[in-house]
Amino acid sequence: MEALRAFRLAAVTDARLRMMILGDGPARASIEQFVASYHLQGIVKLQGRIPRNDLPAYLSASDLFLFTTKRVEGLPMNVLEALASGLPSVISNSINHPDFNAVGVDPDDEASVAAAISSVAIDPDRISRLKERYTLEFSAHEYLRLFASISNGAK
Repeated sequence: MEALRAFRLAAVTDARLRMMILGDGPARASIEQFVASYHLQGIVKLQGRIPRNDLPAYLSASDLFLFTTKRVEGLPMNVLEALASGLPSVISNSINHPDFNAVGVDPDDEASVAAAISSVAIDPDRISRLKERYTLEFSAHEYLRLFASISNGAK
């Protein structure tokens, strides 16, 4: 809900902003209520659950990725997917990393999150923002190397 509150603040100063929320969950009803109570139906779309294969199209159509979780997270897949697609990202300080080249924010500071949303430059080149060690290919290679070393050690 923090991301939506911050987006509402940012949208006051930039009428071009639009938000799409992907996924479903227990917070959907409260999000729908928030959107209705602030008359945001014209600029906030709750897309709901989408087929996994459709995700790249949604990421390609986006200008910014916003993820202001307050949960304790490891390395969320959605952040990696957004960065891999080249999306400028505003994410919680707790999951940000210098390798990500993302804007880290305190999710409880709505004004700062809104300012971050407004300040992020749209990247027309859209090349991956991930360093090589975060790619699927690198991870797969490392797993294969690990399995081979374990297999060789067991003989």
